[in-house]
Amino acid sequence: NLSAPRTDDLYVLPVTDLSTIKAETSDSFDLGYRFQSSDLILAATAWYSNFDNRIERSYDQDTGASFSANIGSVKLWGADFEAGWTPTEELSFIFSTSYKDSEIQSNIPSGSSTFYATRGKQLYNAPDWTVAGRVQYESGPLLVGAQAKYVGQRWTNLTNTERAPAYTTVDFDARWNFGELMSENNHAYLQFNLTNVFDEYYLGTISTNIDGTALFNLGAPRTALLTLGLDF
Repeated sequence: NLSAPRTDDLYVLPVTDLSTIKAETSDSFDLGYRFQSSDLILAATAWYSNFDNRIERSYDQDTGASFSANIGSVKLWGADFEAGWTPTEELSFIFSTSYKDSEIQSNIPSGSSTFYATRGKQLYNAPDWTVAGRVQYESGPLLVGAQAKYVGQRWTNLTNTERAPAYTTVDFDARWNFGELMSENNHAYLQFNLTNVFDEYYLGTISTNIDGTALFNLGAPRTALLTLGLDF
């Protein structure tokens, strides 16, 4: 695998000199198993990746700009599991969970003769566990569903001195399809969405950094949406 630095850095001030960023390369290995029947799907995967010249984003609080930086060699490993079950034609269940771990192999230079204490630490903004599930019922023009997602703790910097707490959100949705309108290609529907049903207070996106305190955006509060749509 090969990855180049993001071109976003060419359009922010101060402009990052991308010629100083080495291309990131990696070797990845996956081992998985999948089972499928008429009403059940199961999939499990274990994976391992070894990165050289890993490229990560960093944030300069003085200038307010994000930039790409090489952090050396990084090892990542984890496992994923997914399941889908449809006991009837109308009812379905979906479940998935993932575990991820990482290890930075060296201390990152912070100057001509100084280093950040990153060796043996984990990558930032990567939850250790994520778990998600959804149940859905569909009969005729009616579709109703509910889903939940758990996001584990996330480091905010590469020295692992600050961590965002885990959180769980629950969403609900319902749709009524009116069917064809003017032609067979025109379909109207009315949809209701209620996100973050229990008004969970959580930290969403993170302006990650190599060291120090990060900036956070709060996750969206409980929100209700009503949509009248037309497909054509």
